[in-house]
Amino acid sequence: MGREIHSGRCLRLAARQPEPYAGHGRVVYFGSGREAMMGLGMSLAMGPEAVVLLPAYVPEGLFAPFKHLGCPIVLYPLDENLDPLWAELEELLLIHGPSLAVIIHYYGLEKDSQRFAELCHRYQTRVMEDMAHVLPGQACPLGQAGDF
Repeated sequence: MGREIHSGRCLRLAARQPEPYAGHGRVVYFGSGREAMMGLGMSLAMGPEAVVLLPAYVPEGLFAPFKHLGCPIVLYPLDENLDPLWAELEELLLIHGPSLAVIIHYYGLEKDSQRFAELCHRYQTRVMEDMAHVLPGQACPLGQAGDF
């Protein structure tokens, strides 16, 4: 059994719950990352009033769903290791008051998502950890700092 959401086309979501994430109820499966971002934006009722904070180096598949929803998008700067420039990030949080901020674990490399989440939560901004390149398992420490 699945449920449908609409993002310009219908998508049937599978009800399967593979291990190790089956028991905690925080998992919904989508056909692509783009559809997952559209689903997240829709579930949070995001639109023109909801600012989204994305890293300056961002794939189109992450950018496009929020643009489609009409969300203003603000890009935060990164250093040469693709880590946030923390002072600039905090300034953008203060100025724009985003509804959602995204941190990407580029190429499966661990970023300081705990620090990112603590800073964002200080400004009442929800956090989504993009783990598209991470191969998670039972001992994986990533994906626990964000709200999504």
